[in-house]
Amino acid sequence: MSFIYNNLKLSDNFDKLFFPINKNYKNDVSYKSTFGIGQNQMNVYVDETNNTFIEICLPGYSKSDINITTTKTTLRISSETKDDENTQKGRNYIQQNFQRIPFEKVWSFPSGFNLENVDASYDAGILTLKIPQEKRTETIRNIKIS
Repeated sequence: MSFIYNNLKLSDNFDKLFFPINKNYKNDVSYKSTFGIGQNQMNVYVDETNNTFIEICLPGYSKSDINITTTKTTLRISSETKDDENTQKGRNYIQQNFQRIPFEKVWSFPSGFNLENVDASYDAGILTLKIPQEKRTETIRNIKIS
């Protein structure tokens, strides 16, 4: 099964189906969930000042459970935390809509985003990230023909 899974890249197709990128979004930010697929609901939007925001529902996690890292072009949010088995003992769930499980979410950003200045806040189980865009200035250059 893993041979077929890896060769068909089902996880990529799954994410594209359930977490589609808005092709009209001018920056075409791409998203990949490497595990914990579908666990955390999220919103991604751009405000009037052209900053990008990512809001992720993380009920039951504490700030210290959440890891946020960036490189020049990627933003990674992850956690290794999972529900304690002792806490789950004796519970016969009728419905369970969330649980704390390890997860990783990765976004790839094109140039023009300032990932060195990402702001993060966590309030009432919602992690909010603010990703500023760099101010682009168009430089006009005259080229002399030799």
